[in-house]
Amino acid sequence: MLTHSWILNLVSPLIAQSIMIMGNLVNAWKDLRERFAQRDLVKKIELMQEIYALQQDSKYLTNFYSKLTIL
Repeated sequence: MLTHSWILNLVSPLIAQSIMIMGNLVNAWKDLRERFAQRDLVKKIELMQEIYALQQDSKYLTNFYSKLTIL
């Protein structure tokens, strides 16, 4: 019960309302994982596209490596 309350306090009030009616922590956690996994996938694809598009061009190798590491 404490963990369920903790999760409810971490999310926005609208999300908290939607998971509060789920009844138990397992169902609430599954719902949150499904919601936010979608966004992670989109971000991962965007980052992969940036990495593949990155070129050294006339940059020094250290600058290129730093940018690659940041991505």
